[in-house]
Amino acid sequence: IMNPDAVPTGRNYYSINSKLYPSKATWEVGKSLAIQLLEDYYNEHGEYPEKVSFSRFGVEFIADRGTLEAEVLYLLGVQPVWDDYGYVTGVEAIPEDELLPNYDTSKPGRPRIDVVYATAGMRDAFPDKIKLVDSAVKLASSLPGVNYPNYVNNSSLAIYNSLVSAGYDNDTATKLSTMRCF
Repeated sequence: IMNPDAVPTGRNYYSINSKLYPSKATWEVGKSLAIQLLEDYYNEHGEYPEKVSFSRFGVEFIADRGTLEAEVLYLLGVQPVWDDYGYVTGVEAIPEDELLPNYDTSKPGRPRIDVVYATAGMRDAFPDKIKLVDSAVKLASSLPGVNYPNYVNNSSLAIYNSLVSAGYDNDTATKLSTMRCF
């Protein structure tokens, strides 16, 4: 596939350079999708979802350039960090007071929403996106819920306690309790 962004030659056999995504433009689209999801759910149920599940195929990533990953990150309450060249270098927490619903600022802020990220084909083609989501979950899980619940942390603690009760050692339970990518 001819794609001048897929460089250096020989290191990226895919149609895009995944390290460039989600881009700042893609982030805005994914963020808008997450806000719409939260608005719809809140309007229907009067509360926010505790967990949202996503299914991702590698070919979809090529088509949407990381929009789904941007949506996942925003639900977790984290955002991409870009370097001067537009490469995604990691994630950072969105401050809790900035997690206000854009659709109606009179409504209360929102919790950090837990996610499940099921992949097919991503492991081989775009493992950096799985690592990005994994690091975002770990970061979101480590943050306190001061004014609003942190459903990521709540789930991680529940999983951890269940694993320890089942006989897992502390290190293994800690590692497994924040896994959301499958």
